[in-house]
Amino acid sequence: MKIAILCHSSPGGSGVLATELAFGLSQLGHEVHIIGDRKPFRMEEVDENAIYCDLGEAPPEQSFWGQLFEIVHSSFSRLFASYSHVDRKLQLHFHELLSFDYPLFDKCSFPTLRAANTLAKLIAEYGIELVNAHYVIPHATSALLARDSGINCRVVTTLHGTDITKVGPDAAFFFTTKHAIEASDGVTAVCQFLVREAQNNFSITRPISVIPNWVDPTRFVRIADPDERLKYAHPYETICVHVSNFRAVKRSPDVIRVFAKLLEKTQARLILVGEGPEKDGCLELAHNLGVSPWIIDIEPVAAVERILGIADMLFLPSEMEAFPLVLLEGMASGAVCLATEVGGIPELIVDGESGFLFPVGAWEKMAERAVELCCDASLSSTIRDNARKLVETKYSPRNLIRRYLDVYEEVFAN
Repeated sequence: MKIAILCHSSPGGSGVLATELAFGLSQLGHEVHIIGDRKPFRMEEVDENAIYCDLGEAPPEQSFWGQLFEIVHSSFSRLFASYSHVDRKLQLHFHELLSFDYPLFDKCSFPTLRAANTLAKLIAEYGIELVNAHYVIPHATSALLARDSGINCRVVTTLHGTDITKVGPDAAFFFTTKHAIEASDGVTAVCQFLVREAQNNFSITRPISVIPNWVDPTRFVRIADPDERLKYAHPYETICVHVSNFRAVKRSPDVIRVFAKLLEKTQARLILVGEGPEKDGCLELAHNLGVSPWIIDIEPVAAVERILGIADMLFLPSEMEAFPLVLLEGMASGAVCLATEVGGIPELIVDGESGFLFPVGAWEKMAERAVELCCDASLSSTIRDNARKLVETKYSPRNLIRRYLDVYEEVFAN
């Protein structure tokens, strides 16, 4: 099958999932075209065994975020080793959005129209049969514009989170979001919560297939090497992690408050991973609470498993989440996850069995549980083991990528 994937390039869950879906589909022998304004966050500079092309005379400048293709490529190769397709040449392409140099517009103007025209050109040139748009805004609308211009292709839209819970319901996007869901040939969502939100917010009655996010359990593992921990903390210190885009919905300042309470009882380090508008405020709060010396601030990293693999706890006190990929990655890596009981998180974590859940804003209770975990190695080990088994049995790539293919085939059958 020839498949195009439209996704955001920034280091968010929807773009990461879309990119790893592209890798997985290509490993199964399908020809996959990733389309974006730049290379997705976790897409490494493509090696000689992969196909790279764009729409111009020469490829665009390679992305700075070129740190992970070999890791993902090799892990998927191991994962799909039983398939005969693995030895075939990887049919993976990246295409930069078409642009137009005109004084009235900047190069980022009209991404929806540019994506639609890029798709139409690619469909004509490569015979693309299906477009999977990840995140409704603007990708599903772009795909539908291309399809409805007379181009013969199918459109599957994948709902990821704030496109349904926050951005889409806003008056600025409501009608185009509703139309994109209703007009797509097929629709998937990463959790049952998003199906309910689509039904409630947009009066959607059409069927929506739930295909949860996944994580590669051969890549996200507990790192036993003590030298890796020593890069960030002393042997006697508990390592806590918060991976975030540091937007208000993440409630990242609550992480600082939890950590400050934890430091009153034990010795620990907090690693903040990511960038966003709330990060400076978090660092200022840490300074005011006197915990800055025990905080490590780093930018987004593609190889986040190197940090999660040494983490003892992961904090996610968000006001709202759909089915956060970082929790899956943390659970697979052996970090005990403490998160709020919102959105699709209860579909992933069973409180007290595979992690711990708290009401929004209950950072003091989260801190109490974090202290308990530091004092109870047996409890931490049990939660860690339960979470890992859950990921391995329900959220590994092989079956879930197959479920995307089932949706694609169903679309063509109707």
